[in-house]
Amino acid sequence: MKKALLTLVTILATCTCAFADTSGQCGSNITWTFEEATKTLKLSGSGDMYENEYASRGDGFIPGYLVIINIRNNIKNIVFEGTITGIGDFAFDKCINLETITLPESLKRIGSNAFQDCSSLSSIHIPRNVSLIRPCFIGCDNLKKITVDINNTKFDSRNNCNGVIETAANRLVVTCPTTVIPKSVTNIGSLAYLKSNMLDIDLPKGVTTIEEYAFNGCEQLTTAILPSTLTTIGPNDFRNCTNLEAIAVKATQAPAASANSFEGVNKETCTLYIPQHRNALSYITATGWKDFENTKTNIEEFVEAFTARKLCDTNKDGEVNVTDVVRIYNYIISGK
Repeated sequence: MKKALLTLVTILATCTCAFADTSGQCGSNITWTFEEATKTLKLSGSGDMYENEYASRGDGFIPGYLVIINIRNNIKNIVFEGTITGIGDFAFDKCINLETITLPESLKRIGSNAFQDCSSLSSIHIPRNVSLIRPCFIGCDNLKKITVDINNTKFDSRNNCNGVIETAANRLVVTCPTTVIPKSVTNIGSLAYLKSNMLDIDLPKGVTTIEEYAFNGCEQLTTAILPSTLTTIGPNDFRNCTNLEAIAVKATQAPAASANSFEGVNKETCTLYIPQHRNALSYITATGWKDFENTKTNIEEFVEAFTARKLCDTNKDGEVNVTDVVRIYNYIISGK
């Protein structure tokens, strides 16, 4: 009996230590501490954080991240102290309870997947000195607000778009579920919408290029409407968009595409809508487009019906039902 009690006490003590304040190294000149009482991770020092090599090595995280990984589900707040300049790849991957983070003014670089699957994060502000930012909010399904410091010369979030745009190139590089693409954007950057949970996408007129893997893994995407200005679709752009039911392309000439631009899309069930134009034949013979078995030229009718459905889908669940009808009725009667 005494031995059993001693074992129990040892286990409880071990568990208590596991949740106590802890610390470690996450950069050559950067240390971190975790305060269990406030659920706050503090990073102090200067320079860049270590690169997290999990994705490339495949055999685990480099020393220094191990303890952060062990406590990541407990982190609610992240605070930076000192002059930290770089956040490493996958640095805060799967910190699912992270709610608040204030990035330091000294920050210059945010690595790939840095905040992947931080599903409780609702807003983020990109400081003025950031000059390199990779797709870093993949799986942040509750992220509603992205802003960029007005004094940042490399990136902006014009028109309160809730995205990050490379200013000089008018290139959308980072998005979230509430991103609204400004009409001034001409390029959709590589991986910009990777694994987004959006149901549909309607790119504005002015977009000419969709870079590789832009919509890769958007498994809930059912409809994509592409503008008349589109000229190029990159490799693997709609790869594994397995529920895609309709692609409507307003361009009279088939945009240049790769053989794998629509890899994983069911070409038998997904309908391709194109303009009724003398160049319609270009879609039937063009790489990437010719594989669709059901091509229709009534794009205007389809887009009109899609727009009407979007307006009536008041709760944005992808369906127009009784709830939507009641809301519309109440709005007409009371204005609310």
